[in-house]
Amino acid sequence: MTDPTQTDAEQALAADLLTLRQANPPDAAFSADLETRLRAVIAARATSNPVVFSSNGRTTARSSHIRRSTRIVGIAASLALVVLLFLIVPALRTFAQDIIRQIGGILITDAPSPGEEAAKEWERVASTPALFRSDEPPDNAAQAVLQSTSGAQINAVVGFSVYEANNIEGRPPFGMDFYQIATREDSNLVIFRYSWYGNQVHLVEMRADDPALTPIWNRDPALPQGEAVTVRGEPGLWFSDFTLNDPQFQAQVDELKTMTGGAVKNIKLLTWREGNQAFIIQSYTFTLDLLQIMADSLSTVPDSRQFSSLWPPLTDAELTEQAGFPLYAPADLPDHYYLLGRYVTTLNGVKTIVFDYRYITPGWFADFLFHSDQLVLCQIFSSETYSLGLGDAVLTDVLVNNQPGVWIEQWARGAMFYAPALKETLGKFWDYERANVLVWETGGYTFTLHNAGALHLVDPGYIYEQTLPHLSQHDMLRIAESVAPVNNITP
Repeated sequence: MTDPTQTDAEQALAADLLTLRQANPPDAAFSADLETRLRAVIAARATSNPVVFSSNGRTTARSSHIRRSTRIVGIAASLALVVLLFLIVPALRTFAQDIIRQIGGILITDAPSPGEEAAKEWERVASTPALFRSDEPPDNAAQAVLQSTSGAQINAVVGFSVYEANNIEGRPPFGMDFYQIATREDSNLVIFRYSWYGNQVHLVEMRADDPALTPIWNRDPALPQGEAVTVRGEPGLWFSDFTLNDPQFQAQVDELKTMTGGAVKNIKLLTWREGNQAFIIQSYTFTLDLLQIMADSLSTVPDSRQFSSLWPPLTDAELTEQAGFPLYAPADLPDHYYLLGRYVTTLNGVKTIVFDYRYITPGWFADFLFHSDQLVLCQIFSSETYSLGLGDAVLTDVLVNNQPGVWIEQWARGAMFYAPALKETLGKFWDYERANVLVWETGGYTFTLHNAGALHLVDPGYIYEQTLPHLSQHDMLRIAESVAPVNNITP
């Protein structure tokens, strides 16, 4: 290394940066050190004695007797190096952005949000798919690979014997699209989605005393009153026009009518209890006799039977082992929110534990996976860092268990894209997909809690609308303050 006492300030800085890079420190630490040094050099230019850095990082003052040609070469070399490092090191790019807040490992900057970046790019290229969503973070349902789970695993998670539909001679086979488990403290649901006669039909199973079904069996006056029928020799209820006074449910029905050109006018539901279990079959088109035929075909799932799922059930120990750090979860979950999946993934280059919850309307379980209010909890090590562009969202400082946090309202986490031909009539062919976000730090870990309203198709031209999130800032703070370690399991 050149002796820093015989070079100018920029050459010494360049030499130090090369030494740092060769040592291969974490990107975040490297970027922070680089920013500190650059700012010191910039500040020193205002004085008569420039500052240089020795190889140990300490500064020494020097007189300005360096030859002019050496200074020009040094400046050019250091600027080229800084540009190269800016392109190579993602974390360094925050140097070019104003950091509004830092909460643990998350740097909230004045950069555009992911949705704004996506919309800007699509305006530039004017691509033609009817719908594309840029999910950030982590609505992974669209990208996730279906994984296999055995019947024995499903039974162990939900605590009862699961049934499945069986093909019937002389009728089209049942094509199972996928299954999903939805859980909360007092309720476990198993939902199968089948294709039959070219239409979707949902089979939902739960305990007979599950609170998700209680309002229907108790003949809640706020719900439609079903017709008494017999199913598999047991008393049941048939609803030829099932309705709910719930914005999310109404939006789903309106979307269905839009997609079918008005051919679908009502929702049909058949439910019954059998032993310690309860069943619901839901359809948009099937008559009672067809749903009765499907119900009669049900039989228990063999332990060895394999099913496809977006999120196979993982134990606390398995999840902790994959993450490499202890698992946290909320103890206080709002009504009607069910856990669909929890998994370890990489978001923004950082290993992250994700809990994905969805709002499920009481008595109605179809299409909640893609068309429902979403609540997502993400956990990272605070020593890991990434930047979050605020964009046009509004930031408010809050306290979570008396620790600093931020509430970000209407953050554009993604973009919904329509057919480009609609730009002439709408003025644009995209709209933002927004979420409210809470960010805080606890016990050396940084958490984000996202709540996004459901997306619903309102026009065959692929125009989507987003319902308002169900949860207020007060609700989100209550959830955050209940987040605690799970079972004290360590990897």
